[in-house]
Amino acid sequence: MLQRVAKTLQNSVRTFDIVSSWDGEAFVAVISEVEGNVLLATANRCCAHRAVKLAGRSTGPGYLSLGATLARHEDSVASITKRADQLMYVSKQTGRNHVTADL
Repeated sequence: MLQRVAKTLQNSVRTFDIVSSWDGEAFVAVISEVEGNVLLATANRCCAHRAVKLAGRSTGPGYLSLGATLARHEDSVASITKRADQLMYVSKQTGRNHVTADL
């Protein structure tokens, strides 16, 4: 299942963006040189592709809960990943296959 999610995410971003597993069942994507509207569109595309790629699995559909944020001048790796993680948890609480963004 995680391999299918990783492949779906990788197919939803540009070839030079980075998608990687992060802390077990989570993934992180580094989408470089974009403004908020493009980041949000990319995150929503990940959710849309998920529905197509994963809906046929025998244990039922998988869902993505995404947190999206832009890097700020004062950010460190720790601060941006913490913010994205917090946004992802808001998505989990809000509903399935949902993007929460701080743009």
